[in-house]
Amino acid sequence: MEFLRKKRRLAALCVAAAALAGAMLLVVLPAFAATSSGFSGATSGSKIGPEYLASGGENDCALFTLNGGTIGTDQYFVSNPKSINGKPQAVTATNGMTVTFTVNVDKTYTFLNFSVSGAVVTDVGIKGGNGTDWYSYEGLPGGGVTHDTGLTAPAQTANNTPPFYGLSQTVFCYTPKITCQPGVPLSDPQHPGETIELPSCTGKGNVFFDFNSGTNNDSNFVSVYSFGGSGTPNIPMVEHITGTLSGSTQPTLQYSDLNPPGPLHDMRYCQVDPRAGGADPLALAPAYQSVSNASSVLQSPTAADGSDPESTSCLISMRTWVDASGVMHFEAYVYSTIDGYRTY
Repeated sequence: MEFLRKKRRLAALCVAAAALAGAMLLVVLPAFAATSSGFSGATSGSKIGPEYLASGGENDCALFTLNGGTIGTDQYFVSNPKSINGKPQAVTATNGMTVTFTVNVDKTYTFLNFSVSGAVVTDVGIKGGNGTDWYSYEGLPGGGVTHDTGLTAPAQTANNTPPFYGLSQTVFCYTPKITCQPGVPLSDPQHPGETIELPSCTGKGNVFFDFNSGTNNDSNFVSVYSFGGSGTPNIPMVEHITGTLSGSTQPTLQYSDLNPPGPLHDMRYCQVDPRAGGADPLALAPAYQSVSNASSVLQSPTAADGSDPESTSCLISMRTWVDASGVMHFEAYVYSTIDGYRTY
């Protein structure tokens, strides 16, 4: 999904520059590409090196905030990294999501590697002596990393020069994120309104999905972006969109697959329902689990009136209803080959 979006985005920007057209819109694309979020060699020729903080032996995410950091929403504290060496640790984030950390240390207890699933790490602090080595990943694409290698405690003499103190108290500041799981509905409890399901995670094992939702100009919108992969393939999916309506008229589902969004297009109905049927309403039938068969589902790239040049998403079904309390509800199922901004 990301690779095609990147090409589509570049093309759209070129056209916009030439034609001086391109309305400013909110973006809601499920799969915007970013560069790799993992950087190795944190202490030796790395892209991310530590900053020494004279912390007096204290070590937590609040310390980084006091020093100008914009840390993640949660923290995971390890008093002794050696005790969890190579043992995945599942923790529950404040939004209820499960995040798994894996820490590996070398035999000399000097260098630390980490990886995380279900989140991105914004900052890491490792205590040694009376100070902390602070690794800040906040400015990287996606706002953090999913792994890094070669982290150390502070040096015993010159900053970042061996010998280092042995690994001690380590804190990970992180923001929970949703990672790809094939055949599993994915959504964000903090931004409800959209659930997606991919039949495969090929090329997406290291990406995370960032959902968003809200209102804009009295219309609801939902979105999801994917970060952490470069050139990962497009994979079709089914989306389930739900919400409540403030008006009393039948809404129109519109979309854009550009980032930032280009002009919105009315979403047309699919040629066929590509779902498998059965207990999982988001599962694609085997014949439609590859983008090579997307043309059998999507309408032609341009509508008869020329209003839909993207044609990357189509509507499977949509319904609205009012409940006994007078609240109006909206529900739609969508097929998409690229994530996109949806508004209704």
